[in-house]
Amino acid sequence: MNEREKNYIEVTRKGIHDMDASISRRGTHFSGDVFDFMACQFALESGYGTSELSVVYHNDSGMKRPTQRKTFANNFYSHDRFAHYNSYEDCYHDYLHLLLIRKPSGAEALTIDGFMKFLVRIKYCPEPDYTTRILNIYKQFTYGKTK
Repeated sequence: MNEREKNYIEVTRKGIHDMDASISRRGTHFSGDVFDFMACQFALESGYGTSELSVVYHNDSGMKRPTQRKTFANNFYSHDRFAHYNSYEDCYHDYLHLLLIRKPSGAEALTIDGFMKFLVRIKYCPEPDYTTRILNIYKQFTYGKTK
């Protein structure tokens, strides 16, 4: 993993964490490790912030435009229904909103293994190796870091 990719994950992690803290009434919902994992998920979805969906539409999460829940996406979306956002903060807010209405359990919010199972349970992505691919990015990102 190169420095630009590490920087993308660190900046994204901070953005997601800050958004969670601003919308939470009782403090942060997720552990630090899970925030790292979320940022790695965004890295996978957005090609480390280089995809057209990320650069043009501020959608780092790969979120589709929802039809049956409140959204922070604007009224536009691409032909394949990927949501368009006015800012990355709106993307982070929408992502966390989706997670929180799906009600992660304590273990699902506090551990990497639990969060991976949560993403599968809520059917975030239909690809069978989705969470494994995120985990591989997470391992590269955290390699050599001390907790």
